[in-house]
Order: sequence, then structure tokens, then C-alpha cells
Amino acid sequence: MRHMRTHAASSGTSRLARLAPFASAAESGAADPNGSPAPTSLPLEDEESLSLGGYRLPPKEIRDIVDAPPLPELSYSPHRDKILFLKRRSLPPLSELARPEEKLAGIRIDGNYNARSRMSFYTGIGIHSLTDDGKLGPEQEVHGFPDGAKINFVSWSRDGRHLSFSIRVDEEDNNSSKLRVWVADVESGKARPLFQSPDIFLNAVFDKGHFVWVNDSMLLVCTIPISRGAPPKKPLVPSGPKVQSNEQKNVVQVRTFQDLLKDEYDEDLFDYYSKSQLVLVSLDGTMELVGPPAIYTSIDPSPDWKYILVTNIHPPYSYIVPCGRFPKKVELWTTTGKFVREICDLSLAEDIPIASDSVRRGKRSINWRPDKPSTLYWVETQDGGDAKIEVSPRDIVYMESAEPINGEQPEAWPDKTSFQITNFPHPYPQLASLQKEMIRYQRKDGVQLTATIYLPPGYSPTKDGPLPCLVWSYPGEFKSKDAAGQVRGSPNEFAGIGPTSPLLWLARGFAILFGPTIPIIGEGDEEANDRYIEQLVASAEAAVEEAIRRGVAHPNKIAVGGHSYGAFMTANLLAHAPHLFCCGISHSGAYNRTLTPFGFQNEDRTLWEATNTYIEMSPFMSANKIKKPILLIHGEEDNNSGTLTMQVY
Repeated sequence: MRHMRTHAASSGTSRLARLAPFASAAESGAADPNGSPAPTSLPLEDEESLSLGGYRLPPKEIRDIVDAPPLPELSYSPHRDKILFLKRRSLPPLSELARPEEKLAGIRIDGNYNARSRMSFYTGIGIHSLTDDGKLGPEQEVHGFPDGAKINFVSWSRDGRHLSFSIRVDEEDNNSSKLRVWVADVESGKARPLFQSPDIFLNAVFDKGHFVWVNDSMLLVCTIPISRGAPPKKPLVPSGPKVQSNEQKNVVQVRTFQDLLKDEYDEDLFDYYSKSQLVLVSLDGTMELVGPPAIYTSIDPSPDWKYILVTNIHPPYSYIVPCGRFPKKVELWTTTGKFVREICDLSLAEDIPIASDSVRRGKRSINWRPDKPSTLYWVETQDGGDAKIEVSPRDIVYMESAEPINGEQPEAWPDKTSFQITNFPHPYPQLASLQKEMIRYQRKDGVQLTATIYLPPGYSPTKDGPLPCLVWSYPGEFKSKDAAGQVRGSPNEFAGIGPTSPLLWLARGFAILFGPTIPIIGEGDEEANDRYIEQLVASAEAAVEEAIRRGVAHPNKIAVGGHSYGAFMTANLLAHAPHLFCCGISHSGAYNRTLTPFGFQNEDRTLWEATNTYIEMSPFMSANKIKKPILLIHGEEDNNSGTLTMQVY
């Protein structure tokens, strides 16, 4: 399998021209027997410049789209009388992506600012008033924080008078400061730190619940314990051998997870970075410590602000599953921090079956009902968590009212007229008139398939002839032909183009066949993946034939690509259907299924139960059949399951 690493090119004679898939798709045959115009040639630097390595900019047509300022995210006030424009930059700086990180219990932590690594951020906040007829008032810029501040976790107080958010800034040594909680007055836009002490920082290791409003003038915040001290140091000599035992003699099968704990030192680091001290703080700076330091993963106030649902995880930890399966305790507190009662204390969940839809035993999905003052609901499995066990009902939903209420239910959608609020300019006007069509066609076994064709602005198949085409897809498993044939997506959805979107190639004169359905069907007792290659090739053939039939794709200039399982698909298609495609792009794929022996995607059989299927599906086992150029793109720190860089290369 030919490949190109994502870092510096190798020295010596460059072979990039042979490896670049779009060179293959766009070059062959200036004199087209079908009379179609030659596509725009792709500029390839000379051999000397390529041998120097380093980063290179894409063509201007693509660069202009990637660098276009993205539209702001929107956030409405609780009373819907104001709206925030949360401003962003197009891409993070490379220095942000290259920062060191700790890989602990399935999460990646930037130890310098004690939060998830590589967090995206906002660069500014604009406040607009919103009239009853949908018109926007002039922008009030939130101000008062340092220049270049990176903003996260923006939230409204329920009365709509204040905002809360976190701030971090770059320091002189190219590090970022720890996160501080700030508040802003909505009327004036003036922002200030919430805590009077400069030594109180936010702990943002987990996905949610870093700080919440518990009333209109007070927040509950997960802070880094002030007395924490320096990070633990790795011992020069291990305290003993690494021992993992199965003393209960249970058969434990788990999927392949990345970034797990490896030893006691990792456990100490995980405790160090993830442990928080809850602090109740008012807008005037008055603060009170609440509860003991613990690994709080979520703090969720009830709709009536009387209670808080507090979730924390605790030892024993595991070296084979991520922290989401560690022992977990859910408690009910008052908003002043007083313990009310324990909702549940779930044990370590290493033995969740690998079958799809299998779940943890005990209470799960514990949440507040948003239409009640303080009513909890949760789900409990009735099959022991094993989806292969036939039982009815499979789950039971429970509710528990903290306080009964009477009266009429509020209307979820009041009778109001709808208005257009924003009118942003098109982010990439050069593609504003791109052509988009959802199409239906049929596989040779009768399965109905769908796809979306994108064509460059002003293009006409009859006038301009067929184009080089990129097919970008992702397979899916189904239990029936009817389910596989259902229409997905909407023709009215805006064609957003991100920095890694295949639609970028519209600017280079390509046709894009986006999301052609690749259903892998296993009806009745049949296992879908036992006929994976057969159905994969049949679906690809149908998509390619339809694009050619419509006159938009040149049969000798069709590339295929995909991300993750789509990358896996791409390598398989070049191995088993080389007549369809001239080249391929595989982004962040795993190509050897024997390295994920306890299941992958919706395959819930183990390697030892379906050995032939694992081997036949793995393009690594058919690498000798791949003769067309294939570009393998994979980050050295990619945490996509089963995609270790050494495995890929």
C-alpha cells in the first residue's frame, strides 16, 4: 500500500506526483475521447522544493474557503429578548495542536491549564437585543478581558442579566494560563473575574458541569483545589510488577479503547488532574467551599433551583476501560451544598457485553425532567445489560418527584409568529451557486440507494462534459432492505464546507458524490459482515454507474475516500474493485481488524467467533491487491479506536 506521512516529506527524489490521488484523478488524458474539457491542473512544486519537506499551502481556491471567517455560533437569552454572537476563528494555530497532553483513562488532558486538550474556543462575544418582530439591535461587544483571550463555556443566568464564561490567555512561553471564570453584565457588556482571588482556577477536565448557575446571583464551580501542590513525579523504579488478574473468573470482553490507565503513576496523575473542589460563589465574590474534593464529572441543578444532581467517580479504577465505566456515585444535594440522599452507587463496569446496545447495569441516564420543578427520571435495563438476551420490556423508565406540584402544564411552544433573525453573508460566495441534488438509484440486488451530487457553479453536463469526481462515503449496517433504502438527509440543508470537507474540491472543478449509501445488510439470522465485501462492491458499483449515467463523472477519473470506517471502506474498494476508481484517500482508518478482536462498529462477534470475517474484511490482508495510488492520512496522536500510527504504517 503506498502512503504519505502527514509530517515532513522524505528526502531524495520525490514521488508525490505519483502519490497524490487528485493528481491521478485530474491529470490522465488532456485529449478526452468524450470531448470533456481538461480539468484545472493541480500545481505540484518542483522536485527540489518537495524534498525540503515542511508544511505547504493548498491551492488558492481551497485556501480562500478554508481561511474564510466562520459564521458565529448563536445563543439566545432565557427570555428570548437578546442573542449572543459567539465569534470564532477558522482554524486553531498549530501551536495549540502541538501542546503536550496527558492520556489518562480515555481522555486527553492539557496539564498546563487543567482541561481537555485541544479545546476549540471563541474569540469574542457580541450581544444584540432582539425585538418582537425579529429585528436585531446594534452589537454590544463584551469587553474587559485581556486581548487574545480564549473563551469557553458561555452560559446565561436565568434572569438574562449576566453571562458566565471561562477565559485563558497565551503566556510569553507559548503556554496558556489556567482557566478562570468570568462574568459579564449583559446591559453594559462589562466583564470581570468572578473570584476575587487570582489563585482560583477552573477544572475543566470533563465534558460538562464545570460551573452552573444555582440562582440569578450565584454559581457552583468545579475548581482546582488550592492545596493541590505539584503534579506527582514518575518513580524511577517501579513499586512492583504490573499485575492484572481475573479473580472472579468472569469472561471479560471489551472493545479496543485508547489512552487507558497503565499503572499506579497514571492513577495518581488522573486523580491529580481530575479532582475538584466545589465552590459556591456569588456575584459579589463571596464564596464557600462545598463538600470534599472529589472527581466531580457533572453538577446539574433542578429546574426550580432547589436541588443539584452531583455525579462523581471513585476507585477502584480499571486499566482496560475508560473512566466513563469507573465506579460512579450520583447524589442529590441542595443548592447550598447540603447532602440530601444517594441516588445510586454503580460498581466498575468492565463486563458490559460487546453486543450492540448492551449497557451498564443499574440506573443510567439520570436527568431532571425539564417540564417539572424537581423530578428525576432514569432508565434501568431488564436484560442484565446484555442486548443478546431476549426480554420484554428491555428497559423501564422510572420517575421520582422531589416535590409534588399542581396546576396547568406550561406550553412547550407558545403561539408566536416566526421571523428571520440573522442574514449573514455567504461564507464562501465563490460557491454560493453550487449545484446540489439528492438522487435515488438501485443496487443490482434491488436495494434502493441514495446519494447527494454536488457540482461546481455554472457547470452543465451537456455543455462541459464529465468531470473528475470524488466519491466520499461511510458504510452502515442494517437488518432489512427496507431500512437500508430509507432516504436520509435533506435537499434543503445548507452545504457547509469545513477545512477537511470533500466539497472543497468543487472549487477545483470536481464533481462530488457525497454520502452514497453503502448498506451492509444481514436479514434474519444472517450476519451482515459475512457478506461485507460483496455488498460493499455492489453499492460502489451502483453509485459509480449512476454518476457516469448522468454524465457528470468521467469513468477514468473517479476517486474514492472516507474517514475512519470510510477509510477502511476506501482501502477495501481499491483492493476488491480496482476497476471503479483511479485512486483513494483514507483518513484516520484502521485496516487490520485482528487488532480489534472484541468487535468493531456494529460487529459484536469476537475474532475467535468470526475469524474468517475479520480476516476477509481487513484490507491489510489484501494489501498486495492494491495497485492504484492510495493516500493514507493519519495523525501520530490520533485516538480513533484501533488506529495506532505504527499499525497504519
